Amino acid sequence: MIFSTEEWGLAFDACLHSCAAYHDQETVRGILSIKDGAGEPVFCDDKGTDVQAYGVRVKGVTWISIRGSESRADWGRNFKFFRRRGIHRGFREGAKAILETVFDMCNRHKDEPVIVTGHSAGGAIACIVALWLRLRGFDVRVYTFGAPRVFSWYMAFRFNRYVPMAWRWVNDRDGVPRLPPRILGYSHAGLLRFSDHRGVVTDVVSDTIKARVRGGWMAVTFRGIEAASDHDADRYYAMFSQNIPVDGVCGSDRDHNYSGS
Repeated sequence: MIFSTEEWGLAFDACLHSCAAYHDQETVRGILSIKDGAGEPVFCDDKGTDVQAYGVRVKGVTWISIRGSESRADWGRNFKFFRRRGIHRGFREGAKAILETVFDMCNRHKDEPVIVTGHSAGGAIACIVALWLRLRGFDVRVYTFGAPRVFSWYMAFRFNRYVPMAWRWVNDRDGVPRLPPRILGYSHAGLLRFSDHRGVVTDVVSDTIKARVRGGWMAVTFRGIEAASDHDADRYYAMFSQNIPVDGVCGSDRDHNYSGS
């Protein structure tokens, strides 16, 4: 698949921010210190819901990165499947808990673009935050990694209408993007970028269906443990770091080899 250098670079940066969100504040500062032009991060830690996030301005872009599931409170929120106004109730509660802090960060540079990102449940919350930011007039993009479904079909339609610059990255046998199941009325939003077992990235529907069927079969057979590891944030980062595009073509498409799998 052909990628522009800008698209791949922004997705790689988003993945770095999504991984960084799992670390303590000093580690985040250390990670951001390697980014040219990065300002001082602002941290958000809502004690009531245990949702954690940080915001940082880098070269005229405000980045918002939201941590995925790590605590008992996080997992309890994940299983609040019933929807409120077309949105997963647990993820909606998480987004609402950090919303005002996020608005404050973005309002400091309201005329500049905002990129919201997160891995796993952090990606689900990122989608909701991004939608609410867009409805308040912000220029927003979204990058998620291994994120579950969060919207009803109608809300997913609205999200795609209001936030067309949204990409959801899925790594081969990662099972989390299959949840909550469609039978409960959930639907994904955003543009799919799928990396198969070779590291070949595609957005072609027929290719992603074949790869997902193969991945699902492997997940319930002898490679189930490896399938679980495909959800790790570090595995997503490895997918980017080992497949840097040359002349717009990512390494996995050049040689069809992904040493991280």
